[in-house]
Amino acid sequence: MEQKNNQIETLRAAAIGFVLLSHFPVAGPWFAEASRYVELWSGVDLFFVISGFLITASLTRLRAARADRALWLPELKAFWIRRAFRLLPAAWLWLLIPLLLSLGLGDQPLFAPFGTLLNDALAAALQVANLYWAHCIGSGQWGQLCSQPPIVGPYWSLSLEEQFYLLLPLLMILLPARRLLALVVLVIVAHALWDRPVFSLAWSVRPDSLLWGVLLALLGQRIARSGLPARLAAVPGRSMLSILLLAVLAWLPVNGAEFLAGVSTVAVIALVSALLVWLAACGAGIEPGAFLLWMGSRSYALYLVHYPLYALAQLLLLPAAGSSGSELALYAFCALGMIGLAAEATYRLVEMPLRNYGRGLSMQVSRRSAAQPV
Repeated sequence: MEQKNNQIETLRAAAIGFVLLSHFPVAGPWFAEASRYVELWSGVDLFFVISGFLITASLTRLRAARADRALWLPELKAFWIRRAFRLLPAAWLWLLIPLLLSLGLGDQPLFAPFGTLLNDALAAALQVANLYWAHCIGSGQWGQLCSQPPIVGPYWSLSLEEQFYLLLPLLMILLPARRLLALVVLVIVAHALWDRPVFSLAWSVRPDSLLWGVLLALLGQRIARSGLPARLAAVPGRSMLSILLLAVLAWLPVNGAEFLAGVSTVAVIALVSALLVWLAACGAGIEPGAFLLWMGSRSYALYLVHYPLYALAQLLLLPAAGSSGSELALYAFCALGMIGLAAEATYRLVEMPLRNYGRGLSMQVSRRSAAQPV
């Protein structure tokens, strides 16, 4: 098993921090002023690049076996087993919990009616939530076909990643290295020139962030042979560049759909995210402390639990509009505490046990393949 890159864990912590702040539901008078300079939905794109990079790196054995079906088919099965047990149990649990809350709480504005929320959950379970939410918003049915507020709305990005996990291994089997590299570059360039307003279908189906991660992984050995990563890792104060890029990542979304005429903001966000991941992969990123390591390792669980628990805490603690500063502070403390505890419980009781079980199953598949006579 490959050792974790702690600097990648720092980026995971930063990404989930962006998401938690972006979705924080209670805004004080400072919010309108701050939003002129900072918007944090770009944290999801940083997650995409990290996923693309790590998943491609994990598929090297599949890539090496692509010439022999008897070798690559078990590797493909083993990969999908690992991904399924890594992601689906915790995701399904946190689809079920909001449904139960909706049933138990009855008619509450912070939780959608059960039938509407069930539509959302089915789309998420079928891994098409990104297409479903784009249709809801584009057709003006937000709050009717799909829920408002979107209690399981964050599943749109998980659906996009699941679609990627199904497609990428097949491309790595079917395409020679040069053609795969050319296809990745072509899609990245095409998406840079594609107009993608926020919440549009094009915004909800954006593979370029994932493909930047793929590109970094495919070129990793060539870049390493150049000696550049080693030189970057030896530069004094090297973490400052990553800190600056994180600040740029927070600022970029305020530019709207286009960063420059004809160049989409999402494409620039993907590029900056790729630079952050590349620096971390080179050892020139930000070394985490204990809290950032905790956030990075629990980032998936934090992503799953935060939206319904924000809503539940708001329902319990802030029944009236116009809450005072002390009430907002109490809400933030309690909501983030609930989210942290729920994420820790999900990580320890669901995510890790079933992830380890899936690893064991995938190893059995690989061993059976290796034991069969040629």
